[in-house]
Amino acid sequence: AKRDVEVTLRAVDDAEFQQVLQEQQGKVVLVTYWATWTAHQMAEIVQLRDQYADQGLVVVTMSVDEPEEEKAALAMLKDNQADLVNLISKQGAELATFKQFGITGGILPHYQVYDREGNLAQRIMAENAKVLGNLHQQVEVAVRSLLTDENAESTGD
Repeated sequence: AKRDVEVTLRAVDDAEFQQVLQEQQGKVVLVTYWATWTAHQMAEIVQLRDQYADQGLVVVTMSVDEPEEEKAALAMLKDNQADLVNLISKQGAELATFKQFGITGGILPHYQVYDREGNLAQRIMAENAKVLGNLHQQVEVAVRSLLTDENAESTGD
């Protein structure tokens, strides 16, 4: 069933991206780096968000498409009803973008999971397309462990 969701996409530079991360402190943040030309598992990511949002998961998507691909990127997000914090890098698919965000090997999708204090807790990267299913599993495990980690401390039960 299609939900009626508002999907937006905002162009950011590194400083603005860092600010977005800071605004999410207190939450576990999954950043997914993707592009219209790669397998990106957006539907699975939305599902993950739906499953864990009430436990404090926020999902940020960062498209490294070229600025002129912004419409195509937004269309793809809309197709997947990805009402997430959707960003697109102002630098596009430049090497600088990959370096800036620490995407080693330049392979997408690339995931980074931040803990509730805003520290980068884990990177999960695709070495090849064959492991995509497994990749999603790894992302979920990382997210779950951070959510439960923090919950154990903060709820005090």
